[in-house]
Amino acid sequence: MTSPVAGNLSRSATFPGMTFDLPNVSWEAISTDPGKYAQLFRSQEDEHRRHAYKFTKLRKFAEALLDKQEELNIWKSDGIPDHPNRQARSAEEAEPGDVPRDRRARVCKLAAQSPERLFKVRDIAQELGIENEKSLRTSLDSYVHKDHALKKNSNAEYSAGPRVAEYAN
Repeated sequence: MTSPVAGNLSRSATFPGMTFDLPNVSWEAISTDPGKYAQLFRSQEDEHRRHAYKFTKLRKFAEALLDKQEELNIWKSDGIPDHPNRQARSAEEAEPGDVPRDRRARVCKLAAQSPERLFKVRDIAQELGIENEKSLRTSLDSYVHKDHALKKNSNAEYSAGPRVAEYAN
């Protein structure tokens, strides 16, 4: 068995699909001036990382193209799918997870009843019987930024906004 300090480093390192040529450096040279070689290896490592990034981008692009090809083949055989029907359904036809059209009015009525009260998303969801809190949070943020019907503080609590009365009816 040879000593790890004796001899030279291996001439190349091989990874799946890539081969890196390593410098012909002896262990003795590295142990004599480790700072020099640490910097040399760091710069080479950075260069290889930049190349690996490019390979990753190319691979992801090729995978996306492959997905689109598969979708196109399905379209060729089955036809292009129809647009989903987005017409409003009556309450009887509503499916679980549907967002009711009157959500804004219901939320604004709740906020208008207690203008000083601060509501968390879960409080509003419980009081109005809404199961999907993530969807409700998206709606609430729209009522804050777009409609100005609600206000939101830094603790993610909602209260009546300047235009709450307009939407509460």
